[in-house]
Amino acid sequence: NNSLQHKDNVEILRKNNFKFHILIGKAAGNPIFSIFMQSVMEILEQLSDGFAVLSTEQRFLESHLKIFRAFEVKDQDMVKRLVEQDILDVDKKLGAFLKKNKRKSIR
Repeated sequence: NNSLQHKDNVEILRKNNFKFHILIGKAAGNPIFSIFMQSVMEILEQLSDGFAVLSTEQRFLESHLKIFRAFEVKDQDMVKRLVEQDILDVDKKLGAFLKKNKRKSIR
């Protein structure tokens, strides 16, 4: 992942944000979940077009680095907690973006 070398490039961070979630889906080892995650990320990518805010993408990168580090040390409880936080953070930020731009949510 080249996000660390491009922390000021919102498009690279955004692209890698979506890649991260697809890789998490693959890492789960469940082909159905992997396909599901890829489909969800494709929908979110289209739905969030115009949502590329540098500070937000940088925050997502930091969150993903914490998740990756927890995976590395095999701390399943920490991974679960961090993933839950990440999902809630994305839901909050994307929800605010959709409301501001008067787009329909996926709920």
